[in-house]
Amino acid sequence: MMMKVGGYRPIFDFAEDYDLWLRVSEHADLANIPMILVHYRVHGASTTQRHYRQQRFRSQVALLAALRRRSGKSDPCGRATVLDDSILDLLEVGANDRQRMTALFAEAMREDADRKWAEKT
Repeated sequence: MMMKVGGYRPIFDFAEDYDLWLRVSEHADLANIPMILVHYRVHGASTTQRHYRQQRFRSQVALLAALRRRSGKSDPCGRATVLDDSILDLLEVGANDRQRMTALFAEAMREDADRKWAEKT
């Protein structure tokens, strides 16, 4: 099933699992079970902690793309080579969502710049 939906899409770095599961859910029934199967350690050096804002922007784009697919429209992310705020035009994002998503993108870019600066020092 994972390969049928195209596997991971590189443009969804830091949110590739979410994007994948959204696409799988359009072809198969998925469910959460109440039993805890895995414990994982949360720490400051984790991907989620280091790339939180980028993950947040990308997961929102994945959700908007899924909503488009489910309404019978095409998914512009399938042909995109980069995930930046220009994707909002292709997703036909309305004014309210555009403002929110543009702010998320700006935060993600600041996070990326801050991380790169910290790695240099």
